[in-house]
Amino acid sequence: MTKEKSNMYVRQYGFFNPAEQKVNVHIFGAGSIGSFLTLNLAKLGFEDISIYDFDSIEEHNLPNQFYRVSDIGKPKVDALKEIVKDFSGIDITAHNNKITPKNAPDITEKINIDSLIVLAFDNLEARKMVYESVKGYPNKLLDVRMGGKGWEMFIIDLDDEDQCKVYEASLENDTMDLPCGQQSIIFTLLNIASEISSIIVKINNGEEYVSRLRRHMDSYLFIHSGNEEEEEEEEEEETEH
Repeated sequence: MTKEKSNMYVRQYGFFNPAEQKVNVHIFGAGSIGSFLTLNLAKLGFEDISIYDFDSIEEHNLPNQFYRVSDIGKPKVDALKEIVKDFSGIDITAHNNKITPKNAPDITEKINIDSLIVLAFDNLEARKMVYESVKGYPNKLLDVRMGGKGWEMFIIDLDDEDQCKVYEASLENDTMDLPCGQQSIIFTLLNIASEISSIIVKINNGEEYVSRLRRHMDSYLFIHSGNEEEEEEEEEEETEH
């Protein structure tokens, strides 16, 4: 990083110094969560970001994804690469790939020991395909799901059998399905992108972070957990409120 470029981030050095980026981030899904998260990380100064998606931008994507009217019809990853470069000067790596059971192992070969994997797909099947390809890796996986004003995030070590079991159970019991018109709200997405970015910075800096985080925007209450026992107590507290 040049001295001129490093001066861009001088006001955030107490939180994150881009020159000290240790993790490279692989984001699967360039839609509502993935597009805003990619921009957030680039604005923080993360330079090593890869984004994977195969969709093209449609008109109904514009209210809740970080794209322009002029981007309609373009592949999402290509438009996002252009936008991020324009807003931050960062060149992300774009992969216009559809994840299938056959090609998932080939795509995930790009992941190395310093990679952080983020699943920002809008369906469980795609999550499962990537997860099965990277399970057992010495990497951290962050999976975030949303529905309307509610969202849930898992942060796991892929080589930790107990954490993987909890995560796998969640893949069979997703509770975030809502009617199409209620699934994706801009202020919820911005909140999610901010929280993910904060956790990624903590992981990069070697700081403590939670293993599970939930919020509903109407309650102003965060539910977080480091283990199942704490989670049960927090769920009881949420019910009482």
